[in-house]
Amino acid sequence: MLFCTSLCSHNHPPPRNISLQKGTGLALLLLIIHFVLILLEQNLKSGITDDALQQLHFINKQSWQWGYISTQPPLYSWLFKPIVDICSFLNLNFKFADSFFRQSLVMVSILISYLILRQHKIDQRNAIFSAFSLFLISEIGWSFQYNYTHTVLAVTTILLFILQFIRLLSCPTLQNYIFTGGSIACAVLSKYNTLLTIIGILCASLSILSARKVILRFRFLITVLMAFIICLPHFNWILSTRNPLITVKKVLEVEDIAGNILPILMNSSGILVLFIAQILPLLITLMIAFRLKYNWLKIMITGNGNQALLGRSFMITILIYLAFMTMLGARDIRMHWLLPAVLLLPLALPLVAFRIGKISQYGKSIFVSAVIVKVICFITLIIIDVLGDSWAFH
Repeated sequence: MLFCTSLCSHNHPPPRNISLQKGTGLALLLLIIHFVLILLEQNLKSGITDDALQQLHFINKQSWQWGYISTQPPLYSWLFKPIVDICSFLNLNFKFADSFFRQSLVMVSILISYLILRQHKIDQRNAIFSAFSLFLISEIGWSFQYNYTHTVLAVTTILLFILQFIRLLSCPTLQNYIFTGGSIACAVLSKYNTLLTIIGILCASLSILSARKVILRFRFLITVLMAFIICLPHFNWILSTRNPLITVKKVLEVEDIAGNILPILMNSSGILVLFIAQILPLLITLMIAFRLKYNWLKIMITGNGNQALLGRSFMITILIYLAFMTMLGARDIRMHWLLPAVLLLPLALPLVAFRIGKISQYGKSIFVSAVIVKVICFITLIIIDVLGDSWAFH
């Protein structure tokens, strides 16, 4: 009887499962359309960005090595060079290779975000809908259409670390400890500022008993050792080329600030403004969909077990970025430099919606808002191309 019931259930899935599949299919279709349209737009317009020109220079002039430029790690160049070689073999130009690799990383980031949310037991449709919230981060929704290299990879690798770290917390096997170390190394070798986000996540995990038991084990030394071994040749290359402190200052474009409190306050307020600017589309969506009915911040940092990990990580990481850049006196802070910290918010908010029983409303709101934002961004990009605006391209 049990076998028959199971067989019938298999042959006639409930309507809810059908709707989940339809919703997921629509999301995947829109992602494919987005990928193709951006690829066409990038290859039909003239010129390439400064970041792409930099990659073109190093890929053409340099062989495989542990470093190419003192302000950026080498992982992007390592991964990008085979793509360029394959495209060259297929008679496809460098511009196609650049846009294809960059947009592929964006798609992988959406996929990893989906997998992270699935780790927290969010259903298939709402997980993919909520993953679209990455497009509601200003730099990802707009600038990733046409610009950046290392920053795009940094987003992908920090999400990969978050996914692997959550898997480690749920299943602390030797294999997961090793893979977590590898994911840390990939993040650091994609962009140095990802290390601040990793530190923030590890600090937040110390506030959760179950996570603390995992990272305070002797086995976690394997994770640290794995990351150190992989990164060591690159760090050795840095030491052989210039003073690492000079490199850090060059990355942050630091100059000494006066000994009074005013420059520090101005730096702090500027950093907070940039953070808000990054998440503004996401905040507007929440206000429209929920009308401030819930204390999202309070729910995000409270809770049992790993439910609060991402929310606490977001808050702690922001404080770390704020303290780090203020103490160093960074005078020219770019919005994309803050992305590895901002990424934690669109991952933490769906968990809040899930806990208060509003994940379906949240997922639909995010999905609709993200589609609207991407349509507006793409149309704006086409208008800029038609008008021949030269502020972003050369």
